[in-house]
Amino acid sequence: RSMRILQVEDSPTDVALVTRMLEDAVSDCEFDVTDVPRVSDALDKLLDERFDVVLLDLNVLDMNGIVAVAALHGAAPQ
Repeated sequence: RSMRILQVEDSPTDVALVTRMLEDAVSDCEFDVTDVPRVSDALDKLLDERFDVVLLDLNVLDMNGIVAVAALHGAAPQ
């Protein structure tokens, strides 16, 4: 089984860390991870694609905190 993950993170080091942690944590699931550095990029992706999970760094460059959560939830409430 495969899970589609949209990761919103502007630090390449943290992207690699989270990806490695996902690979190490779960052995019976494959991950298809799409990485974007900004909430605005994530919103664009959510217009065209479906993801099972959105992992959000609450301190990315263009939007942070609850504003970012609300914007992403508005774009993909499912």
